Amino acid sequence: MECIENYHNIKSKIDVLVEKSNSTTEFNDTREELIAIQKQIKDLKLKRDQREELFQTIRDCFEVLNRRQREDRMSNDTEVTANYAKMKKIVEDSINFSTDNENYQDAR
Repeated sequence: MECIENYHNIKSKIDVLVEKSNSTTEFNDTREELIAIQKQIKDLKLKRDQREELFQTIRDCFEVLNRRQREDRMSNDTEVTANYAKMKKIVEDSINFSTDNENYQDAR
C-alpha cells in the first residue's frame, strides 16, 4: 500500500515536470528540478517496475530538454550571425564615412 501511495504522489510531481520540460525556456532550473526528483525517488519505497518507469520518464524529460536547448542554441546562433552581418556593414560604413570626411563634427 505504501508503494502505491508513494508512486502516485511522485508520479503527479513528475507529470508536472514533463509538461514543464516541453514548454520551458529555463533549461537549467528544470534540469535541477529533475535531479531533485530523482533523489526523492531513490529515497522512496517503490516496486522495482514503478521505480524503473519513473526513472525512464525522467530520462525522457532530460532528452527533451537537451533537444530543445540545442534547437534554441541553433536558433540563437543563426540570429546572432545575421545580426553580426548587419552590424558589420553599418560599422564599416561608419568608419569609411569618418575617414573620408574632413569635417570632424560630421564624422562624429
